[in-house]
Amino acid sequence: MEKSDLMYEVIHGKPNTGPQFDRWFRNRRFDLSIYGVHGDATPPGHSLRVLWFRLDHRERLKSVSLFWDGQNLRAYLVDEGDADVRKNNSPLMIASLTPDLQKIIDEFKIVSADIPDSLRDFVVEHLTQSPLSTTAGLNREPD
Repeated sequence: MEKSDLMYEVIHGKPNTGPQFDRWFRNRRFDLSIYGVHGDATPPGHSLRVLWFRLDHRERLKSVSLFWDGQNLRAYLVDEGDADVRKNNSPLMIASLTPDLQKIIDEFKIVSADIPDSLRDFVVEHLTQSPLSTTAGLNREPD
């Protein structure tokens, strides 16, 4: 993988004019927006708190938006609309999608190497523990 494939933090030009602690990371296939980031899990004795995050994953013919609201993960298929940008309307988000979450998690782990460990681990943990994930509950030790 080339360095250009890794996600990077967008500092200027954020689409959200919200609080200063919002973080936005992206590459050509992913957008990760994290809201309500407080603290840092890296130094001992500190904890990380996140209000919610959204991870968008683009593929050739479809896009998936994963939204964690602080308690539950929801998945949406994103219909980008007409291919002609002169006619393209706002995208439609269709709920109740069951994405190939493990594929998205595996790819995200690779391309997010430059994201702070505490944020990347937080996102991966909440994606993996979701009922949408086929591996939910499989990472624990046997009884």
